[in-house]
Amino acid sequence: MPKDLHQFLRLLLPIFICIVVSVDARDSRMGTIGGVVMSAEDGRPILAAMVTVEERSLFSRRTHALFTDTRGIYAATIPVGSYTVFIHATGYRGFNTKIDVTPDTTIHLDARLKKTGGVVFSRSDTCSKPAVVIGSIVDAHTGVGIEAANVIITEEDMSVRSGKDGVFGFMPTTEGPWTVNVRHKSYRDTTGITLRPVDGRPASLKIALILTKKAINTLGSIAGDVYHRGAPVSGARVTLAGTAHGAVSSDGGRFTVSGVPGGIFDVVIGKHGYATRVIDRVSVEPGDTTFLKTDLDSTAAVPRASATGAVAGLILDSTDTPLSEVAVFTDDGAVGTKTDDAGRFALRGLTEGLHTIKAVAEGYDTAVSEEIMVLPHEETFITLRPSKTGRSTVSAQDATLGDSAVGATLSGLVVDRGRGSGIAGASVTIPKLDLSVVTDMNGRFAFTGVPPALYRVVAAHPSFDTASLDSVPLVQGKRTQRDFALKAASSVEMTRMTVHAEALKNTSASLLDLRREAMTISTAIGADEMSKAGAGDAAEAMKYVPGVTILEGKYVIIRGFGPRYVNALIDGLRLPPLDPDKNAVPLDLFPTGLIDNITTTKSGAPDMWANFSGGRVDIATAAPPESFTFTIGASTGANTASTIERPFVGLSRRH
Repeated sequence: MPKDLHQFLRLLLPIFICIVVSVDARDSRMGTIGGVVMSAEDGRPILAAMVTVEERSLFSRRTHALFTDTRGIYAATIPVGSYTVFIHATGYRGFNTKIDVTPDTTIHLDARLKKTGGVVFSRSDTCSKPAVVIGSIVDAHTGVGIEAANVIITEEDMSVRSGKDGVFGFMPTTEGPWTVNVRHKSYRDTTGITLRPVDGRPASLKIALILTKKAINTLGSIAGDVYHRGAPVSGARVTLAGTAHGAVSSDGGRFTVSGVPGGIFDVVIGKHGYATRVIDRVSVEPGDTTFLKTDLDSTAAVPRASATGAVAGLILDSTDTPLSEVAVFTDDGAVGTKTDDAGRFALRGLTEGLHTIKAVAEGYDTAVSEEIMVLPHEETFITLRPSKTGRSTVSAQDATLGDSAVGATLSGLVVDRGRGSGIAGASVTIPKLDLSVVTDMNGRFAFTGVPPALYRVVAAHPSFDTASLDSVPLVQGKRTQRDFALKAASSVEMTRMTVHAEALKNTSASLLDLRREAMTISTAIGADEMSKAGAGDAAEAMKYVPGVTILEGKYVIIRGFGPRYVNALIDGLRLPPLDPDKNAVPLDLFPTGLIDNITTTKSGAPDMWANFSGGRVDIATAAPPESFTFTIGASTGANTASTIERPFVGLSRRH
């Protein structure tokens, strides 16, 4: 090639690169993607599943990574374009598909993942560290998840923020253990928490924060009166839908819900025998009290079914021997009977609603059941076990729940947020115990004999959006009340998530992560290291890569293989050689100002070109600036061989 043409191409190539990078400017229009990740076996939502939305264009690669919340929901707003979605979760097989995001539209993508025998999360099965660490930040008093708590992981030199449900997650780069510190402006700092991996499986952590004195003084409250036709109603349950805050009205109909953070809530007020009221969007100001006056008769009365139901069952002693001639009756004494020789009884003609059944036998303590929901034309079966000494025990309605006296009770209401009426036929589930009940005609439900612990409770109905409550505390021998206000399923409201920043691919730490996860032997150098080394072009930067030698200041030799055996790529596309007689690309043509990172691969892989032999050099160009950039540079130089004497004209002759 003529020398002048070679010099011209060297000047033209950087200009061509600038033009190509500018053409790849991002579309400013946005779209939304979201959905639910659940188990294919039982349909349960999967917490902290990783959803990676990846775009590969001709000269760039964009990746958005997010985690599902406690309901298995994920959502993100991303630029328009064509993407590949990868969904991974620990213990499940991965899922991927291709989507096209268009402006101002929402793509609903749900995934059902199948379980596997091992841990399947990362694309590299050789990684021994946990794939993801998940946890939750909750209020120590209410058990409600805390949003926007700052979780700092010391060993990872990183911090993450908890989501709407208090859930946070991060992918570690070290083997652990990790030191976790939590900070929130309204809570006391919690520091020095040690989190350890468990046999290479994902670790989990739950941290309870205590409010500061200043924050306690800024909490608000809701107070008011409950009436029925002008008369106060006592024992009415007042709850804030979706939270653990609640109260019960006094004999004078008064109630106060204290310790409520500032915000807008739906207030549910109900009592058996009255129409349930839902007051939408009640505003609570910090340090102030919001007053409500509710007349339960302001809506239509709940129609009472004229049909009756029945309660039947067995009376057994501690050895499961049937007891005969035992008096069994309702708590109001309206209906009663005696057991036969087999210990069986049946109470018929019971009105619809909650009833308490008592059993009295000579020589035994009185056995009292929990409140039992009686439905029209249905028979509820129970078992009572009077005890000769100590307390009597009573089995729950469902035999799978065990003794009701050993455990806790959870009851409540499921109501329509728009109408305020109870929802019949709604399913209320405790996923951890795989227990489920169906609400009655008034929207009431009850669990009995539940082991004391913190549980997640889910309410669902085909015509309404699913709602859930996290960290519901159930106490031994006590009743816990939780209510749900479901929204009609005419529209789908998804959790919003903001992507604050993109992952850096030109720093030492990020390149080290890529090297650790790579399936090949590779080394990368980023713009950060090139800047510190003072390298002006790609050839100078390659001098700092182990196993690489630079020939003539521009050609690369990898592990002794000459330039003809080295493939050069730019953003994944192969570069042709400038010299038709030499299969080599001079790397001094690429200034470091246009480079994001350079990856040198020293071993083959299935995704490489077929002519790979000695090595591969992949130059990733830097993304175009998102705003106007103007740079001025200045330089000086000197020639130490110059002189002010007479110019050299040749060798003098010796005479």
